[in-house]
Amino acid sequence: MTNQIDLSQLSDEELLELQTNVRGYIHNKRIPEPDFYLNNSIQIESTSYVNPNTLVPTLEFKISVNKEDIEHYRVLWENYYKKEQQFFRYHHSLPPDKQTTLDIKHAIGSKLFEYLDGVFPTVHYG
Repeated sequence: MTNQIDLSQLSDEELLELQTNVRGYIHNKRIPEPDFYLNNSIQIESTSYVNPNTLVPTLEFKISVNKEDIEHYRVLWENYYKKEQQFFRYHHSLPPDKQTTLDIKHAIGSKLFEYLDGVFPTVHYG
């Protein structure tokens, strides 16, 4: 059973304090995130060769992602985003399935850039 507060009976100072307390509660509320990421599920392999006819060097990449891990990630994180959306009432956020798809694409892209930085080191300016 929750206690109901009659807001019409509170002074302006009490209303401001109550508003601050509610905001503080919402900002400090943490929905535990799933401890499952795709970092180890993405593998990148490369082969390089020189075409004997044209003498053009070629570098080929093969990106492999574990399908079971993607499905597991999707289930865990979609559920998390649904809970977050219901609790915080984020009306401007993406739907949970779209956000999860974006996260998967970002993880694959990040792994590729990390690999390319290892093969072709560059200077990053922040």
